[in-house]
Amino acid sequence: MISLIKAGVFDSVLGLGNFETTPTRKLTRFELELIISGEGANYINDIEYPHKKGNIIFARYGDIRRSKNKFLCYYLHLAMDSKTENLLKSIPTFTNVIDYSVLEECFTEIIKLYEDGEKRQLLIQSKIFELFDLISEQNNTNERINNIKSGITPETIRRSVDYINENYYKNITLKSIAEHANFSPIYFHKMFTAYMGMTPHAYLSKKRLEAAKLMLLTTELSMSEIVEKCGFSSNSYFDFHFKKEFGITPSDFRKRKYTF
Repeated sequence: MISLIKAGVFDSVLGLGNFETTPTRKLTRFELELIISGEGANYINDIEYPHKKGNIIFARYGDIRRSKNKFLCYYLHLAMDSKTENLLKSIPTFTNVIDYSVLEECFTEIIKLYEDGEKRQLLIQSKIFELFDLISEQNNTNERINNIKSGITPETIRRSVDYINENYYKNITLKSIAEHANFSPIYFHKMFTAYMGMTPHAYLSKKRLEAAKLMLLTTELSMSEIVEKCGFSSNSYFDFHFKKEFGITPSDFRKRKYTF
């Protein structure tokens, strides 16, 4: 059992003023944060974790924490029973995120549900577990990065992922992504696949399909318009890959308003 106590966006300057270091406190709840921007660091049990965009902080009940300098973050305050706590024991205190946009989307969805009121508790719980699963996957990616010795750094992969996220609707290719990272296409393909657990093309396709799914649910755009806006080469190509990924055609998905 896991419960959401509070959720939102925290600006330390507005909430605490122009502090240098916050008072030390012992947590009476679980606190999960995604750093949007900041300077300085969090200190949990006297270990320093920097305030840098894309960093995840998971502070547990009973931890001793304080913060230094200003920062902005998404936050969730949680309560959970011992069974759930044990289930999440593999989630580290600190995670350096490769794909920031995916985590940001999940945080903002949970915050919106929280703002809608307690009637959405079941959906909130499922989204929180989905968020922890995403964090776990990010940690698996980080482990792959640490086990591979190459000229490509986590920051290079992060920039490449951001490039795909920002340009998925364009006619981008392996060559253009590799050039953005300043590596040859063959070498970049090998390293990206090792780090991310999928090829650059698979990641691009996933991003396009997720964008198309959202448009199907939230807009009245025609299929042809969605195909064009998401960067697919044709309606038939889009239909085939959407059904392969989600088990339903785009038209039926829109009619039934399924959420996967």
